[in-house]
Amino acid sequence: MNNTQQPVMNLEMSTTLPDPQRSFINPLPSHRREFETAFSSFYPEPKEESKIDKARAILGEIVKDMLDEELANYMTMFEYLIEGWLDQYERELFNGLTLQEMLRERR
Repeated sequence: MNNTQQPVMNLEMSTTLPDPQRSFINPLPSHRREFETAFSSFYPEPKEESKIDKARAILGEIVKDMLDEELANYMTMFEYLIEGWLDQYERELFNGLTLQEMLRERR
């Protein structure tokens, strides 16, 4: 036998499938939680504003001493008035019908 001879490699295919429960295939849930915690510290989710908060931001000093319940009552009254005015305007434009009524008729 010659010293320069290369060893023969075994090229047989393995018939065993990888185990799907092994950690290198499926990351552990704790790693995901750690990543999400770190990510959320860099990019916090914005706080959802309520209607009251939005109204206070828009109206500013005018409503600073008003209670939330009082402001909510005013907002309800304004919404009712605005919807009535819009309905009245739509009836003038669309021969006595609101836009919603016209859309229902087309179905």
